[in-house]
Amino acid sequence: MPTNGRCYSGGRELGAWKTEHNEEAQPIQVRNAPPAHERFTVVASRRHSSPEQEALLAGLGSALGELELANIGSSLKFCLLAEGSADCYPRLAPTSQWDTAAAQGVLEGAGGEVIGLDGLPFRYPPRESLLNPFFLALPRAAEWRQALVELASAIKA
Repeated sequence: MPTNGRCYSGGRELGAWKTEHNEEAQPIQVRNAPPAHERFTVVASRRHSSPEQEALLAGLGSALGELELANIGSSLKFCLLAEGSADCYPRLAPTSQWDTAAAQGVLEGAGGEVIGLDGLPFRYPPRESLLNPFFLALPRAAEWRQALVELASAIKA
């Protein structure tokens, strides 16, 4: 059990669960939009940012209003999305496969997806480097998905 007492599990087409302090696992699911009284929450690292990521955050803020930023470890960013505590995790700075692969399964089980900046599913093909390309993690049914992909594509270009 991690030091925070929370454990996440799940996988695409299997569902996703959160266990706290050895209690029974509870199903979790992404939220497609923040509740009316909350700001759009983005999990993004200020410490491991990039000019591209800052431009994407600025564009999101312009499109969606003032953002709430949460800063935690890479795999936990996916889990906050999976449990419906956050809305989006754009990563336009380096990560490694071991930072993302397992948590991606939890997110996908909870109704989320991870896509490349081109909007295509994010995969882990065999390659020499274990560094990931840039990606976007979000709810699969988010109404703002296409706008995010277009914003990311414009920044990437």
